[in-house]
Amino acid sequence: MDISDIKQTKFFVSHVWPGMIDIKCSKCGKLATTLQNRDVELVGKKVYITKKDVSCSSCRETIPEGMLIAENEQCFDNLIIDDSAIEVLKSANEEAKVYREKRDKEIDRARRKLEEATRIKAAHANMITTTCSNIEGRRIKEYRGIVSGASVYNFGGFIGSGYSDKGQSELFGAALKTAKEILIKNAVDVGVDAVIGIQTALVVTNPLIAVTLTGTAVKTEKITEDK
Repeated sequence: MDISDIKQTKFFVSHVWPGMIDIKCSKCGKLATTLQNRDVELVGKKVYITKKDVSCSSCRETIPEGMLIAENEQCFDNLIIDDSAIEVLKSANEEAKVYREKRDKEIDRARRKLEEATRIKAAHANMITTTCSNIEGRRIKEYRGIVSGASVYNFGGFIGSGYSDKGQSELFGAALKTAKEILIKNAVDVGVDAVIGIQTALVVTNPLIAVTLTGTAVKTEKITEDK
């Protein structure tokens, strides 16, 4: 960046206060924002480098961090920037570039994580589970093996949850629900949309009871009538 770049900057420092600096927008002529001293650095005669993105609260004009801003508009034609200031500027620009790349990667990673979570949530909600060996209106395209889910409880309640006065039918129902959730999760992990032929098994080892669901993971497609 050189002086010609600074002349194109749409922001300038309109007033320096103790501990803060007012930034004015040349585009709309209004106060854009107020920066703390820690947000800018003096790198030349009445020339600062911004350490954060600057955005006008009125017209939304923006400049990224690492840009130079003069103390007033009239300074643009008489800027004095020594070599040390240029080195500071180059270093700050490089740091800003690294920061933006890191930030963009984090945003992209968060976006992909959200997309994956949304996909998994939809897959869970749309998963077909049945005790039958086929699904009405759908054709099996591919078999992906066996998937299962299990939950263990005792006569006093679920393992690790302490004593419960729930009846055994309630405990069994809750354990069955947990086992089904695990089975569906495992089915999603292997990339299917249905589990067929589900069987329920109980294994009793006093005082523990294990509820296990097992089925065949399959990919299906809707059957359409040929015209």
